[in-house]
Amino acid sequence: MSLQQKRIHFPLTFINGKTVSEIEQRFWKKDNLFTKQSYYTMIFDKESDMDLMTTTKLKSAKFEWFYLKTNKIKTYNFKRESNGAWILNSIALNSIKSNQNEGFIEFFHKFASDSIFQRSRIHVPLTFVTTDPDDDFSILETTMEINQWFAFSPDLPTVRLSNINYGQSNSDESGTKILTMKGLGNGFSNTLYFRRQGKQWEFYKFEDLSN
Repeated sequence: MSLQQKRIHFPLTFINGKTVSEIEQRFWKKDNLFTKQSYYTMIFDKESDMDLMTTTKLKSAKFEWFYLKTNKIKTYNFKRESNGAWILNSIALNSIKSNQNEGFIEFFHKFASDSIFQRSRIHVPLTFVTTDPDDDFSILETTMEINQWFAFSPDLPTVRLSNINYGQSNSDESGTKILTMKGLGNGFSNTLYFRRQGKQWEFYKFEDLSN
């Protein structure tokens, strides 16, 4: 708790829609972000953005919660100070904007919670990428049918999605979305690839590189 408070700029700015307030240090309650979960998720518009995770030149970053049922987004804004320490400067709670097309967050909530809808949005055959069981350093690319997906699919989040934004774009205008699911110290690593077909989203590729 004391370490967390040292990494927060107090009074902390809190933005709720158009209302701006401040949180004094004495009213701050410890926030575990995603560390109480077995895994966290990240969202990308394209594969090249995934390289941003390894850069050491960042001066700012955001941690985001996408609340699937209420279509809200909670953003924690961090900045790196000259001594290298990351400091939380503000928190914002807003509605997720969407255009005339099907919004990805709205789509994913239904995809994760409704198996009938999910079945209707899977490209057949589904591209499947995984490690070679006979060689840990080799990657296999094959396909799977819908029933195979339902037999081996991970439990998808239905309440909220986390996202660590290192500067990658996250536009509802994008024609592709990548959702990674990374375990916390347990070797779990799944990635789901989606693309827009007309105004609708389609799940077309699944990657399981767990070890």
